[in-house]
Amino acid sequence: MNQSLARTYFSGEDPIGQRMKFSSFDPLPNYPHDTYFEIVGIVGDVRNRGLRESAAPEAYIPHSAVGAGNRSLLVKTAVDPLFLQPTLRREITAIDPNVAMINAETLESLLRRNSYAQPRFAVFTLGTFAAIGLMLVVGGVFSVMAYRVSLQRQEIGIRMALGAQPRDVLWMLVKKGLGLTTAGILVGLVASLGFTRLLRALLHEVQPLDPATFVAVPVLLSAACLCATYLASWQVTRIDTAAVLRSE
Repeated sequence: MNQSLARTYFSGEDPIGQRMKFSSFDPLPNYPHDTYFEIVGIVGDVRNRGLRESAAPEAYIPHSAVGAGNRSLLVKTAVDPLFLQPTLRREITAIDPNVAMINAETLESLLRRNSYAQPRFAVFTLGTFAAIGLMLVVGGVFSVMAYRVSLQRQEIGIRMALGAQPRDVLWMLVKKGLGLTTAGILVGLVASLGFTRLLRALLHEVQPLDPATFVAVPVLLSAACLCATYLASWQVTRIDTAAVLRSE
């Protein structure tokens, strides 16, 4: 039996030498009925319910006693395991011609099909929507900052008419834009610290507070804000001051 089964049913005592009966065998054909099995050893737990679940209590029954159903043979090789399939089939047939080897594959492909497929699909779907949302956010930040600068055209025209240098006006607008962006990023980071904990169940070997994500997104948004503010400000500083004053 595995360690989980020993802890669950034999807590505080030595299970070696004791006997167990599996009542679930009784209604099944080709299984031993009303039979007790002696416990001869304890093995370490393996993930028998998937990679993200803890090990369940498990017992190993001799193949000679329970021969119904399919069995798995795990072979460790020093070369490509696919090259050894003909040899394995030949050796198995030599031992027992009535045994057929089916569904031969590598452990990596088995894990990819049974354990990785669903989490990867969930991550891909979530990542796709996250990327779309990020692009919308970047576009929104760009548009808002450009619109905000355009509202200050008359103010900028007056400043430049009174002697303000274009570089000073440009720096003033960029500084204001970065200030608003920094405030928004700080609010978003605080909210993200709470919401990422809700996604803990979907993460495998990735911490909710992933440093790369919490650095890359603010940098991307800051770059979009800086680019939008700079381009809009650069255009505004090239306006005709006289035309702005006449419109005022």
